[in-house]
Amino acid sequence: MRDTNAVPIIELKLPEIKGNTLLFSWTPNRIFKENAYWVQYPDLEAIEASEGKLAESLFPLCAAFAAAGARIVLPVKISEDVLQHWRRAIQITAMECFRQPICYSIQNGAEPPQYRKKSGSRTVLLFGGGSESLLTLGQLLDKNVKPILASFGGPAWTGYNPERNPEKFKLDQKISKDLGLELLRVRTNFRQILNPDAWLPLLKPNVSMLNTVLSLPLFLSFIYPLAEQFGIQKIVSGNEKNNKPHECFCFSPSLTASYFELAMGVSYESHLGLLYKEDVCRELYLEYPHLAKYQYSCWRNNGQRWCYSCETCLEYYALLKNFDIDPRLVGMDEIEIMRHHDRLVSAASTAPESRPGEIWPRMKESPALKSDPQMQQLMNEIKGRALVYHGLKRFYNGMPLWLQTACRAPKNLFKQGRMTRSVVHVAEPFSAPITAAS
Repeated sequence: MRDTNAVPIIELKLPEIKGNTLLFSWTPNRIFKENAYWVQYPDLEAIEASEGKLAESLFPLCAAFAAAGARIVLPVKISEDVLQHWRRAIQITAMECFRQPICYSIQNGAEPPQYRKKSGSRTVLLFGGGSESLLTLGQLLDKNVKPILASFGGPAWTGYNPERNPEKFKLDQKISKDLGLELLRVRTNFRQILNPDAWLPLLKPNVSMLNTVLSLPLFLSFIYPLAEQFGIQKIVSGNEKNNKPHECFCFSPSLTASYFELAMGVSYESHLGLLYKEDVCRELYLEYPHLAKYQYSCWRNNGQRWCYSCETCLEYYALLKNFDIDPRLVGMDEIEIMRHHDRLVSAASTAPESRPGEIWPRMKESPALKSDPQMQQLMNEIKGRALVYHGLKRFYNGMPLWLQTACRAPKNLFKQGRMTRSVVHVAEPFSAPITAAS
């Protein structure tokens, strides 16, 4: 354990309201490129938030600085019950994701904050537009719950940048209008201040500070300041089952249960935690096709709904075929899938989803896909290349660091076209040689 006197002191300032924008700031620290970020709500003229709700939106920063072993000072005195929920969530995260036991503290403020009287019991759905969001929406509507759809985006946010990915936000507006649901747009530059290199020494291998620790807490923190203004009582999101929970730990059941009440009077519920992606899609495509038509799942696109170059595009194409659904339902062009066959197979075979036990090996055993010669051949190609790639990756990761530096990573070999047909022929035959993935 480190000496608590040696850890940095981080003073968090109360978020400042500027019209429809919140400004967050704190004592400078190297784990972020800057010591401030903004959150904007374009649909609002002004934010009406109490000091208490503003302070409760500081949880993600507490989680981040706790990982670095800081003494964190809050600007006001929040509820001790809420603070205990924060500490519990941070401790669970630390045990799963951080390299060493953390030595941190959260010092509560001196003065209790003011709160506004909240009226209403509305529900907010964290809405990314993908299969999980849409299935959760369908289930809520079945219970006569009409949620506010919270749509997130901002600069440096791959797949959710309003300038580079307008299709995502057009779909959000369309589903909101078609179903008569309120749309709450949230914009932030938080991703621009991340400093991944500073996090590497703190995290276990294959753990991302954003995806593993901060994503879901951030989404929640964007909603807390509006709880009184909108009468929000509950926040909901859909989070499918993952065999490697540490890679997206903040969305896993073992952690989301501790997010139940990170702010006074606002609960959180995680849905779909027992369903794999193929189970989510089965229910969505077969029971809620009227919602599936709004699906937005390819976050690597640039100005279009599907990029036809990534593992996600091929994965959803296979899922649609598995349930005998016309890809046009989700705006996908089957001709483009065929045209980019080699690139898509290369992307799928080097993705985590092609590891043993993940979705590609599971789908390979699907009776519907086995009965389709074209799809079975596609599955065989992915399996063969994945066996080679992930085998090389395990060998590479077991090398000493100096030897890793001297060698090319397995994925670079794939990208440069070094993994030729003759190399992978030992697994299963292919209809086409492996080409470079761009």
